[in-house]
Amino acid sequence: MPRGLRVAAVICAAVVVYAACGPAENPADLTVTAKPRTIDNHGGKSTITLTATDGQGKPGTGTVRVSSAAGDLVAGQELTLAEGTATVDFSCVVATDPSCTGTIAITGEWVVKGKLVSGNTTVTVVTPDAGPPDAGPPDAGPSLPDAGSFDGGTYGVYRLSLAFEKNALIKGTGDRMLLTATLTETTTSTAVADAGVTFTTTGGSFASTAGTLTTTAATDATGVATATVYVTDAMANFRVTAAAFDATAYGTVVVSNVNTLQWVDTTMSRVITVASTGRNNSIPVQFKVLDSASQPVPNIAVNFRIKPGSASGGQVTPTAVSNTMGIAQATLSSGESVGSITVEAVVSGTEVPGMPTSGIRGESGSYTVIVGRPSDGRLNVTCTRKSLGALETATPPLDLTTDCAATVIDRNGAGVPFPVTVQWLTEQGSATPNSGSQDMSNTAHTTFHTGGGLPLAVTPFAGEPSNGANNPRDMFVTIIAAVGNGEEEFWDGSGGGVTNGKWDPGEWFVDLPEPFVDSNDNQRYDPGEPFIDTDRIDCANPAAPPTRNGQWDGPNGCWDSNITIWRSAHVVYTGALASFGTVSNPATAPLLVFAPAPPASILPNQLASFGYQWFDAYFNRLSSDSAAVTAQTVVGTRGQVSVTSTVGGESFGHDLVYETVRATESGPGTGAFSIDGPCDSSIPDAGYPLTRCLRQYRFAAWQTGPIGGTVTVTAPAAQSPLSDGGIPPPTTTTFELRATNSLQAGPSTYRFDVSFQ
Repeated sequence: MPRGLRVAAVICAAVVVYAACGPAENPADLTVTAKPRTIDNHGGKSTITLTATDGQGKPGTGTVRVSSAAGDLVAGQELTLAEGTATVDFSCVVATDPSCTGTIAITGEWVVKGKLVSGNTTVTVVTPDAGPPDAGPPDAGPSLPDAGSFDGGTYGVYRLSLAFEKNALIKGTGDRMLLTATLTETTTSTAVADAGVTFTTTGGSFASTAGTLTTTAATDATGVATATVYVTDAMANFRVTAAAFDATAYGTVVVSNVNTLQWVDTTMSRVITVASTGRNNSIPVQFKVLDSASQPVPNIAVNFRIKPGSASGGQVTPTAVSNTMGIAQATLSSGESVGSITVEAVVSGTEVPGMPTSGIRGESGSYTVIVGRPSDGRLNVTCTRKSLGALETATPPLDLTTDCAATVIDRNGAGVPFPVTVQWLTEQGSATPNSGSQDMSNTAHTTFHTGGGLPLAVTPFAGEPSNGANNPRDMFVTIIAAVGNGEEEFWDGSGGGVTNGKWDPGEWFVDLPEPFVDSNDNQRYDPGEPFIDTDRIDCANPAAPPTRNGQWDGPNGCWDSNITIWRSAHVVYTGALASFGTVSNPATAPLLVFAPAPPASILPNQLASFGYQWFDAYFNRLSSDSAAVTAQTVVGTRGQVSVTSTVGGESFGHDLVYETVRATESGPGTGAFSIDGPCDSSIPDAGYPLTRCLRQYRFAAWQTGPIGGTVTVTAPAAQSPLSDGGIPPPTTTTFELRATNSLQAGPSTYRFDVSFQ
């Protein structure tokens, strides 16, 4: 409840669009660790630990799968989680797996709530030094540790490392990769410049055509020499070697039979919001790498880009490596443009700049980018019933209910793809959450109850009808719905601006104050009225963090892209229509108006009709709880009476207009504004406080929504002459007009007499 709020009748209720309120979940997590990180390939072991945590920070349950790129976990192994943890030993023996050297990827996978969560680590596998391959004197040092996609090597005075640009080349695609050799002095690790490095290969080629198996490059100032190896006609893995002075380094180039890049739609909704919304503006995009037998291919680098022609400003992760299930996942993030985005994926070819022109390609389905921020201009708040018979009891208010709804969409009419909380405040009565009220039409519901106290009695406006101390607004109840993380309405391109989907200085907008309940209907905040203290931007210093100050604040003078938006709705408490008892032909009161007046007499065989408007004690209409108006004869036998009446529908006893106007503040911080005219975005905007649009409602006319209709009285034929030929005296019949509904103990009545000849 806002600080400083002194009105006890305020009730707040939270309702959520799309999803029920609850603690926000973080993504589930799977962490994979290895200890030790380096083992030998003659039986050394490392303990692999997998730790799973669910979205609420609790230990994960179920099973996890662990696999390795080489070694004894290549086939994968299922492990059962115990208190969120599972362990397994890993070894990589070169005698049984020739690829057991260098850095070996260890991957863990856990399926939770239908989604795959993965984690990985690496173990460096080294060969115990046994001298050079020619069985000559021992090497000057042990085998090299891994320095990328490096299998091994020897060194003496000089040391050489070899790194591969990517994990594999794709067969039959013209794929290529960069080899990087780094030459240093063994004892000082000083880079060796201007030295020749010879690269040789057992497959592929150092040119784009087959046959070039050797190439030489000189090291630069950092000791680095590079060469590019092409897959050309290679059908299987091959080895490349770099040699300089007494140092060698070698590694295996994996040749992969990738055939297909298959997009995997893993999300329930492919809708994201523009970046400035700050929520739901990114989404995972997955492609599965498959071979010619439709089997997943791990450890393949997949390049991503946004397809030309997509909504501008978006970004996608440039590269990802496929896991043991062949899945490569990127993240698509939106810009500020709405529209659709398609992601393209490719394996093989160069990665920079742009996308390769050849290789295995795939294309995602369409992802839709919407504004996704609740719009003040599109917020609609209504209550199903307007007239509630809360006064129709000896001790009002009678507890009655109506459904009130807030429809929350963005400025383009699209739904908001994340939970939205609607806060309700009332002048009187209460608004409570309605179980099951969330729906897929972007609407949040609440049930308003009339129970509690009566609305604030107010002073009549000029021209407002009065019945003693009563006037229509005495029973008028204001209800507001407020939605956080919204944006103020603006007119794109107005004031000579450019239509570009965003607000630009000089364009017209609606300047919102903090939400408040206008209990006395004077279009300004008065001390004691319920309000919501919100984070507010200082227009003079927009970079400063938004603040709250414990008091109500009016419009701040600048367009707000992230503000609490709100709207008012209204209901009226009504009573029985005014009753005039049994007095025959009383003078009509303001609460029952005839046009023309009921006839005093009607000639034989003629009829007379007159209209009526009938109000309750506050000039409001009877609530429509099985309401009906009838007419009947109560005294006499001559003549007939009938009535046609308008009793259904929901309306006030007056006209209420919700509108957007230009207004000038009477004084800084007063909350009082003078209305300058309608909000016309076609004219130049002179700037706040001279011309900004504000929301208001106004009472356009009074006594426009009563119970009304027409009464028709039909005279009988003339009486027969007396026996002596004289004319009988006129007879009088008393008719009664009755109004009632299911809340009343007895009808409201009005009696009138008509004379017939």
